[in-house]
Amino acid sequence: MFKKTRIIALSFITLTTAGFIILFLPTNKLSLINTGEVSKSFSQFIDLKGADEYVVAQLVSDEEFTAEQYKILMGFFVGDTSVKLSLVAHYKYYVKLGELKLTVENDTVFIHVPKLNLSTPVAFEFSTIRESVNKFLFGPDGKELLDGLKQEVSEKLRVNRLLILSSPPAALIR
Repeated sequence: MFKKTRIIALSFITLTTAGFIILFLPTNKLSLINTGEVSKSFSQFIDLKGADEYVVAQLVSDEEFTAEQYKILMGFFVGDTSVKLSLVAHYKYYVKLGELKLTVENDTVFIHVPKLNLSTPVAFEFSTIRESVNKFLFGPDGKELLDGLKQEVSEKLRVNRLLILSSPPAALIR
């Protein structure tokens, strides 16, 4: 009889403890290894300045950049590496509002538009970046060549589309 009472008491205590654990503890706390994800974002207002710019044209263009290096050993060609980087670039051209000049002649208003300026740095979509490396025989390291090309992309985008127009296109005058 004493054994039956003892077994019933231990079973009751075990079931009660298990019930409290299930009811009062979150299920992710029961595992031995707990993983979680913390996402933080930080923003600080530094400065806000007015801009004397008015965007008058936008150009979206597929751009492709390539670089090649050869390896020559004792006058003999032993390999080459070529890398290609392509992306979609967004070019914005603006005029400075302070440079606009208005004249009135015979009841007609003339707007003299200054040259267009390229807004820099040129924006591009990270999701559109495509890289490829082709190495032949004992060519140089493709990763180093690709990293060098990535360093030059911003400047190459600026130079590729740097349109300094003395007079705006007719489509912008209307």
